[in-house]
Amino acid sequence: MITVEALRFCDDYKIALVVLDWMHGLMSVTLPEPIASLSIPIDDARRLCAEGLVAFARGDIAAARAYLKRAAEGGDARALMALGDTYDPTTLTRLGAVGLKGDEATARNYYSRALAAGVAGSPPWL
Repeated sequence: MITVEALRFCDDYKIALVVLDWMHGLMSVTLPEPIASLSIPIDDARRLCAEGLVAFARGDIAAARAYLKRAAEGGDARALMALGDTYDPTTLTRLGAVGLKGDEATARNYYSRALAAGVAGSPPWL
C-alpha cells in the first residue's frame, strides 16, 4: 500500500499521521483516464507522490516539489493538490517555513489543475 511504503521511512510519528490524514482525504479520488500515455507507470507516480508528501511533512519543500512535479507529470492528479500546498503562503506559514515565500498564483494554478483532474478538497479561497 502506498502510505505504508512511503511512511515506513518516516521517523516522526506525528508527521506520519499528518501525511496519512492528508492522503485519507484524497482516497476517494477517481483519476481520469489519461489522454496520452504516461511518461512513467502510474504506480511509480503514486510512489513519487507519497515520497513528496513525506518530504513536505518533514519540511523539505524543495525535495517535496521535485517529487510531486514528477508524480504529476506521471499522471498522479493528487500530486497537483500537494504541489499547490507547497506554494500556498498560508500553508507555508502554518508549517513555519523559514526563508521561503509562497506564491499564491502558482498555488492557485496547481489547485485549479487538481480540481479539473477530479481531486476534491481545494482551499476555500480558490
